[in-house]
Amino acid sequence: MLADVLKQAGIDARVFGQALSGGMGELPAQGLVRVMVESGRLEEAREIVAQWQQQTPDDEALERAVLADMAATAEQPDSGDSKRRPDRWQDAFFLVLLVLIGALVARLILR
Repeated sequence: MLADVLKQAGIDARVFGQALSGGMGELPAQGLVRVMVESGRLEEAREIVAQWQQQTPDDEALERAVLADMAATAEQPDSGDSKRRPDRWQDAFFLVLLVLIGALVARLILR
């Protein structure tokens, strides 16, 4: 994802080690995947990544928003569609899970 963000900004970025992420549990969990740029554009790339991180909601804020939405849904009167609530819960769960995985990948890439 970060390599794409950098490429959109005109910085040639390459990802190294992405195939190693499948070995989690067998290999150390950090430092496997790296995004590399030309040394002359390193500072510019760091600024772009920092801006991207500021625009990306943090995991705790997103989790609080999802939990608040789930609580509001649970307080609504039953409309007779009992199947709808579990679907919303599953959607929220997978959204939080996806964000957490994305944050882990971003941390691995930035180290």
